[in-house]
Amino acid sequence: MTTIAYKDGVLAADSATSGDGIVVGHRQKIERIRGQLVGAAGPIEEAEAFREWLKKGGRDKDRPEGLEDEFAGIVVERDGRVVEYGKRLVAFGYEAPFYAIGSGAAIATGAMAAGASAAEAVRIACRFDHYSEEPVHALRLDEGE
Repeated sequence: MTTIAYKDGVLAADSATSGDGIVVGHRQKIERIRGQLVGAAGPIEEAEAFREWLKKGGRDKDRPEGLEDEFAGIVVERDGRVVEYGKRLVAFGYEAPFYAIGSGAAIATGAMAAGASAAEAVRIACRFDHYSEEPVHALRLDEGE
């Protein structure tokens, strides 16, 4: 799947893409959309559908259907509020000092609780989660549009 973590204005993600249980390549899993930081974990085509939906404004009428149980999306609002989306693309927000999604989320969460930054937490998850792999990409909320 993947590891995506947010802490202190930074969203970070691993870059592994996998199929049939093996890493087959690497790609950027996070981006800035409409001033928000966005990431997605799960099947690539579902992650792309999620990002395209957000680029179009995230309206109910444009919501992609048929997302799998493995899908999770994360949006960091301009004010730093974290919103997670599951397979039904229903938003639920969190008030927490840090947050993570994906197969390496538990590892990344523990690392951030112990003082690691978001990027450091993802790197740590890459050491233990076989669906996460470096390089790690990171975006700052206060940079860019």
